[in-house]
Amino acid sequence: MTLTPNRDHLAELHSAAQRDYSSPAGRLARATFATQHPARPDSQPEPTDLDVAVSVAQQLLDSDQVLSLREALRLLLRALGAERGEGQ
Repeated sequence: MTLTPNRDHLAELHSAAQRDYSSPAGRLARATFATQHPARPDSQPEPTDLDVAVSVAQQLLDSDQVLSLREALRLLLRALGAERGEGQ
């Protein structure tokens, strides 16, 4: 079974859409939408590896989990370029 759209109804829908699109309210809505979602809302630079490592180390400093603290120190040393290989 094939549905054939009523051409008058389609023309009416297209006309209504065109009126909505070209109305001042429609233009304002599109302009507002475009300015509400900038690609990058803040102009903060990406944190460096050192920044991230220091942040992780600070968060885990009070932790009583030895593995978490060890991992934080490893990340910090890696960011400083002072990480040693296994067994050194």
